[in-house]
Amino acid sequence: MAVTDWRVSAAPDGGHRFVCGPDTGDGVREAEGEGSGPLPACVAALSRAGIDVTILDFREHATRGDGDSEAVAYVECRSGGVTAWDVGLDASGQAASVRALLAAVHRVR
Repeated sequence: MAVTDWRVSAAPDGGHRFVCGPDTGDGVREAEGEGSGPLPACVAALSRAGIDVTILDFREHATRGDGDSEAVAYVECRSGGVTAWDVGLDASGQAASVRALLAAVHRVR
């Protein structure tokens, strides 16, 4: 599974809205979901695209102690009965988290 594009924004209820273009093998189609945070919203969007994902564990931290460091996130998930984990790195903690989740899902799909 590959995701061609994604974005996170504020949802009207104060949560998060996640929109992505997953390629599930039948071509790319836009999917969106809402949740209490970026990762739950991403899981909801993937579910709407027919990709069931359960997040089992999540960790995030800065790569250095100063204010200019990148964030690194680790996500363990289960999809299709297979468990995998992966890592994401980005200047934004939110983006690092999403990158880690999508990379882990890609491993099992």
